[in-house]
Amino acid sequence: METIILSVVFISMIVLLIIDKWKPSLIFGSAAIFLMAFGIITPQKYLTGFVNESIIIIFLLIIITSIINEHFNFLNIFGKYLNGANKPRNFLFRVGIGVGCISSVINNTPIVAFLLPYVYNWAKKKNIAPSLVLIPLSYMTVLGGMITVIGTSTNLVLNGLIVSKGLTALSTYDYIIPGLLVTITGVLFIAGIGYTFLPKNRDIISEAQQNIKEYIVETELEHNSLLIGKTVEEASLRNLDGIFLIEILRQSKIISPVEPNETLIGGDRLFFAGETSKVIKLINQKNGLTIPSENKQTNSNGLEIVEIVIPSNSELVGKSLKDFQFRNKYDAAVIAIHRNGERVRGKIGEIELDKGDLLMLTVGKNFAVKNNFDKNFYLISFLNKINKPSRNKSIIAPIGLLILAGLLIIGKINFFIFLMLLICLLYVLNLTSFEHIKKQVSLDLLIILGSSISISEALTNSNFSNNLSNIIPQIIDVKNPIWGIILLYIITLIITSFITNTAAVAIMFPIAFSFIPILNINTSAIFLTISFGASCCFLTPIAYQTNLMVYGPGNYKFRDYFKLGIPLTIIYSGVSLSWIIYYYL
Repeated sequence: METIILSVVFISMIVLLIIDKWKPSLIFGSAAIFLMAFGIITPQKYLTGFVNESIIIIFLLIIITSIINEHFNFLNIFGKYLNGANKPRNFLFRVGIGVGCISSVINNTPIVAFLLPYVYNWAKKKNIAPSLVLIPLSYMTVLGGMITVIGTSTNLVLNGLIVSKGLTALSTYDYIIPGLLVTITGVLFIAGIGYTFLPKNRDIISEAQQNIKEYIVETELEHNSLLIGKTVEEASLRNLDGIFLIEILRQSKIISPVEPNETLIGGDRLFFAGETSKVIKLINQKNGLTIPSENKQTNSNGLEIVEIVIPSNSELVGKSLKDFQFRNKYDAAVIAIHRNGERVRGKIGEIELDKGDLLMLTVGKNFAVKNNFDKNFYLISFLNKINKPSRNKSIIAPIGLLILAGLLIIGKINFFIFLMLLICLLYVLNLTSFEHIKKQVSLDLLIILGSSISISEALTNSNFSNNLSNIIPQIIDVKNPIWGIILLYIITLIITSFITNTAAVAIMFPIAFSFIPILNINTSAIFLTISFGASCCFLTPIAYQTNLMVYGPGNYKFRDYFKLGIPLTIIYSGVSLSWIIYYYL
């Protein structure tokens, strides 16, 4: 009975993750609760997964990365490193080497979030399509993340699963050579021949500014209007059908976003976003609103349009702007939503948002403060200012880091203690706070990681693994472990193309564990196979968080990922599998 339940849960998880109708955290959490209800997982075992050292290290790295991004202007250093890169291929090569090194020690997602505005704006300055450089940025961070065990959360999650079975965890020594090989060959391919496979998609924000009337309609309040002296709310300009008032231009003063108690004055220029036909209907009510004559029309291009992209773990996913109270929370008004390269039509405030959506905003003066490193979206524009630490802190922090790094190298402390002490140092220097730390901890990610430990342990401890062990010899030639490694890699690659790589590792671990007695080879070879397979996420935008982050800004179609992704997958797979087979078999 237990085997049947586990088989149903296992298959259901894969199907639900591929369908992608519910958050992975909900799927993993529900699966764990279901197994607890049947007594297959004990509450103690479930809770143990949340205090796994490798899992906690993931969050410590995320917190430290966010502190670095906020207080130390590494973007300026990176910009100097890229100085002189005028040709796209040269630029991509330098980006690849730079992010390859950085992503080997820092989580991939914040790297892309940090560099996305820089790379995007570099393309616009050079008058080339951002789509030619954004997919490469994502792919190159993925490649660099395979150089070390801490380079990507996938490797750390796998280590957590390995340790939970009482086995020796993989180390950076296991990753460094194959990781360097796939990074170097991948970067050379992307910056070379691979560049010709990239699409030249139109730049959404530039097109919007050139065709601003498609997004924003400008009106003028006549001096004899009945609305003069009334507040915006009293004038019934709030909660309009299909449109909303995003900005008022009063002589040289810009009022944005517009508060309900703002009093209207004759001569005000009112800017509405939404369906143009609805604005015309409003004007036809003869309330004193008119379309300005051509010789009086204000240059709407003066509006500051900002782009943001919604990640998969955002609280905005599945909610409307109205339900989330977006305008009040961020001091910004959404003027358009783009999904899969197309503008979404309808009432903007009532559209249910999805991961990967690109939103165009007009922003108020408090936007930069209110959105500061908000995990609900990523900026595609330079608004955040680096909060430079004082001179003393700028000296003490690096010295403290060097001392801690020295203790780590000579073996006086382990990596977990190193990260904990580093966060304590940054807290003492007032470079972070408990509020900032809490903001960086994603409950969704915690549920996925903690649940995956207990679910995988239940699968590997049951007859489920034994049944796999009986089926596998019928599929592969057990006398030739090479075919076993290749089969394991292909299964992992297929799964990771349709679900997140963290989920793919959690799903594949029990299967990989069942290969151990059959193949009779070094366990490192088996675990490295699913590690590299799970990070071979170049075929679809949903395979990896960073792929989804560049989806909207690059104005990509789903098929665009195949063009570069297929040949890169072949190269990456060939290099990683060749090393594993050569070194371990």
